[in-house]
Amino acid sequence: FDELKKSTDKKNIKKLFAKWINDNKDNYNLTTLYLHRSELDYLPKEIGKLTQLQRLDLSSNKLSSIPKEIGNLAQLQQLFLPYNNLTSIPKEIGNLAQLQQLFLPYNNLTSIPKEIGNLSQLQKLDLSSNKLTSIPKEIGRLNQLQGLGLSFNKLTSIPRDIWSLGQLKILALCNNKLTSIPKEIENLGALRCLNLSSNKLTSIPKEIVMLAQLEHLDLSSNKLTSTPKEIGMLAKLKSLNLAGNSHTSIPEEIKHLVKLQELDLTYNKLTSIPKEIGDLSHQLQKLYLKGNSISHYSECFFRLTNTDIDIAAFLLGHEVIRFIGGHIAHHLYNKIYGPITE
Repeated sequence: FDELKKSTDKKNIKKLFAKWINDNKDNYNLTTLYLHRSELDYLPKEIGKLTQLQRLDLSSNKLSSIPKEIGNLAQLQQLFLPYNNLTSIPKEIGNLAQLQQLFLPYNNLTSIPKEIGNLSQLQKLDLSSNKLTSIPKEIGRLNQLQGLGLSFNKLTSIPRDIWSLGQLKILALCNNKLTSIPKEIENLGALRCLNLSSNKLTSIPKEIVMLAQLEHLDLSSNKLTSTPKEIGMLAKLKSLNLAGNSHTSIPEEIKHLVKLQELDLTYNKLTSIPKEIGDLSHQLQKLYLKGNSISHYSECFFRLTNTDIDIAAFLLGHEVIRFIGGHIAHHLYNKIYGPITE
């Protein structure tokens, strides 16, 4: 195999690879094969003879296609193909009945075969950083799926079947072209991390309240003007990112987020913040507020004595600086008026 990796002749690589598989019968019992960073631009059909493979790593190569014989790897549990030049994957991938993890980020995929819905044991699927404009509804049949990565594609909508994945814990949809989220999001009852940043969302359905296990919610860089008051019912939420939207106010119900540790409200259109944020004084560790037009302080500042607050670009007077200066870390660099006091 060392001879294969050292070869620079593409035709020779093809021959050596096939020869390496065919001439070494012990290879047929291989359970793990690492070929990452091997400069491969070709995968021979003989790969299908390694029927005992459980883990195959082909990441960071130059592959533009995968042979249909990949479907013969009936014992395969993990398949890694990130950082290649793939434009498609064969429908035979649906034959991998034992597959639990499929990683295909950083390729040039424009479509995914519907047969992917046959992977009944699949738990993690990463299709991020491709050129997908749609995904097959059959992904909604993957009842064991816990992590789904679709970020950095060109998706304008998500099939409704996807919103029925009741075991899903992580859903990454950032940097797409989504304009709305359906109320069926309420079916994702196991979800812990939801990233919808950098889309074109104008609203969030109130049904988001049904995500009782949600710990991290990123809605930054959208076109939101408000957040539903029901967000206060997400009792396990630890981080909430609303940065880069057009909020003019924040619902007072935010005070009910008793486990919230980080709140990012930067670059909105806030002129004030609700005093109820002060109710989060015991657990809130970071509060980001720069890039707003807050011209007066809220009494909540006096209560957030354990919180690192970024209030850059605030119009704060000397009174509040004198009060909180020794208790809270601030990043103040413009639009401050009044004397600096002890």
